[in-house]
Amino acid sequence: MPIKNAVVTGAGSGVGQATALKLAAQGWKVAILGRREEALKNTVKLAKKHAKQFLIVPCDIGDVTQVAAMAKTVLAKFKTIEVLVNAAGTNIPRRSLAELSLEDYHAVIDANLHGSYYCAQAFLPQMRARKSGTIVNIVSEAGLKASPKSGPSYVL
Repeated sequence: MPIKNAVVTGAGSGVGQATALKLAAQGWKVAILGRREEALKNTVKLAKKHAKQFLIVPCDIGDVTQVAAMAKTVLAKFKTIEVLVNAAGTNIPRRSLAELSLEDYHAVIDANLHGSYYCAQAFLPQMRARKSGTIVNIVSEAGLKASPKSGPSYVL
C-alpha cells in the first residue's frame, strides 16, 4: 500500500489533533501545523507507536509568509500532499462587539478564515497537477449565529 501524505492545521489540540492521530494510525504521513510547538510535540507523544509518521511544522496560518515557508518545507519532505485538513481556529477572551479590538478581530479572521485560504492556495497547485487531492475545511457552528460565547467576528 503506498504511503499517503496529509497536512493538518490546528493539530496541537481538539479536532485537528484527533484527525492527525487517526490519519497516522491508519498509516498516513502527517505534517502537523500549529502556532504552539509544544502542543504539536504533545500530539506526537500521544501517537505512541505512530510517532514517526509526523512532521512537526510550527506555523501561524494567518501569516501568508509563514504558510509559504511551511508549504515549501512540507513539499520538500513529502513531495505530494493527498489531503489538506484545515482544522485550525482561534478565539479571544474579550469577544463582545463592545470590547472587541480591531487587532483581536483581525487575529481571529486571519486564523479562522484567511489561514484556510492561504493553506489551500499553497497546496492546490500540486494537487491539480496530479489531478488528485482533497481539501477539508472544518469550521465552527459559531459561524451561523453571533452569541456571547463566540463573539461577532465569526459571523460579520
